[in-house]
Amino acid sequence: MDLPAFIKPLSTRLAIDDLAFLHAKGALNLPSRDCQDALLWSFFEYVYPFMPILDLDQFLQAVENDDGKAGKISLLLFQAVLFTGTAHVPLHHLQNAGFTTRKNARKAFFQRVRFLYDFNTETDHLVLVQALLLMTLWYETPDEHRNTWHWIDVSISQAFSAGLNQDPSCFKSRYSPRVQRLRRRIWWACFMRDRVVSLGMRRPPRIRDDDYNVSILEESDFKPVAWQRGALRRDICSYADDKKKRHELACLCVEKAKLCRCWRHYVRTHYTIFSENADSGTEIFRVPKLSDTDIFAACNEDLLKWHSALPESCKYTSLTDVSNGGDSTVALNRTILHMVYFSAVASLHRSRFTALSRDPNASLFEQEMSKLSMQNAATHISSMAGSIHNTGMDIFLPTLGISILVSAAVIHLLEMKGVIQADKKAAFKGYRRCMSVIESLKDMYVVADLAKDAMEWAFIEPLGHEHPSSHYTSSIIEPSRSLATKSAEAKENESCPGHSSASDATSSHFSMVDGVLVEGTYMNGYSWGDSNKKVKETSCLPEAQADSWSGFNMEELEGFESCVMFSGMELQRNDFEGTGQ
Repeated sequence: MDLPAFIKPLSTRLAIDDLAFLHAKGALNLPSRDCQDALLWSFFEYVYPFMPILDLDQFLQAVENDDGKAGKISLLLFQAVLFTGTAHVPLHHLQNAGFTTRKNARKAFFQRVRFLYDFNTETDHLVLVQALLLMTLWYETPDEHRNTWHWIDVSISQAFSAGLNQDPSCFKSRYSPRVQRLRRRIWWACFMRDRVVSLGMRRPPRIRDDDYNVSILEESDFKPVAWQRGALRRDICSYADDKKKRHELACLCVEKAKLCRCWRHYVRTHYTIFSENADSGTEIFRVPKLSDTDIFAACNEDLLKWHSALPESCKYTSLTDVSNGGDSTVALNRTILHMVYFSAVASLHRSRFTALSRDPNASLFEQEMSKLSMQNAATHISSMAGSIHNTGMDIFLPTLGISILVSAAVIHLLEMKGVIQADKKAAFKGYRRCMSVIESLKDMYVVADLAKDAMEWAFIEPLGHEHPSSHYTSSIIEPSRSLATKSAEAKENESCPGHSSASDATSSHFSMVDGVLVEGTYMNGYSWGDSNKKVKETSCLPEAQADSWSGFNMEELEGFESCVMFSGMELQRNDFEGTGQ
């Protein structure tokens, strides 16, 4: 087994058979040095800024001085770092390593990490947390039980075992200042991953406020260590000796940690772990409940305060500034930070809007304000998506970006279908901006394929119709079927009329007859529904009654978007748990 001298030897307690298995599976193999450098560059440029789990200078020194005298790196951790780099590295590096597609390379590299973890090749709790956090960036299929949610659970458990939830400053005699800074960064990386995934999946977060006493991240936690040879490693880390860029990236990470604290009360109180109907087959963790008004107001105020208190270097500026001498990595991460913010705002107000819509005694003014807030947030996200796409930087987005884009696209879809009043042309443009970016991510992430198929099917699906050839009912009538499942089935019927493209023209004609919505829907010359058929009784507001899609079931798309993780997506057959109005 020929591993570089800077890789820490595996435990001598590993059985010979286990070592042979790991070798056969390629877990002990590393790519060429050129490929390693390219993968490391991709990691430090697009993953590390928001997941600063390494001692950057020590890691770079170990790799630079590959004789092992400057320190050694765990094989599990190093393979995990290489795995995350596969998402954005130029494809030719992966092809030179023997992979035909990026997806194949990502799967192979992740399997190496997983095998090393499964065979207990690492016993250091701190290293395990570092590697496990990187493993949370993996997602393959909806049926995979060890998905992002699983790896986050394991990483947080290991974090508690390592005592990372305790402020390291309380153990000054045990940890050097450098180690204290590292432990604080790793803890807050756990916290941020837990919060964004919980918000995206609408599940209670694992980490409670009373579970830790670690002070909030500060710029000083990213303090670099003087290293005279840093300039030599700019080929794997562009900011190895760039103090200005380090400062800007550190500030963005600090602000993300603060942002994740803003919805700490809302996520836990707004979603319960118990289903309202235990016999419905509905999964737990996804049942929204009416949130206390004070908690909603406090969360909303915290988000507004966070946004208004941003330091100048973290305030949003268009990506077009990159062409004027700005740094592309900093600009992209700044944009991602603001996309997370607006996604949180959209989620907060859309949940509030849905809850108020169910309450006949709710204030129409409050409902209107939440509607406008979520629409404004979606518009900001789609505008940023357009800017990212126009500059060609969409290929550098993390999986986090997919769920953010879906959350905005869902709102634009609701606008187009008249569930909420809006300029439909503007909504369509916003929707297509989001979908264009998702399309560009298909080469990297399986989840992008699922998201695109599901959203495009939702786009072309008329209200309450039945597919003419495959004989399944729309999810409004049959809520246990997911849009992703239906879109996959639709692809198998390529000859089916009216479903050739998501951009095909769709027209729907409704009228109000005795307070009942009457439907006549046409797509590509084919008709679903009788113009005299009573579809659904409605008690919409007067402004919505004239809208052609006022009968659309908002809870269907609420359920769809709720299964979209900020780190990936789980599209399952019970995504649409029609809870009723």
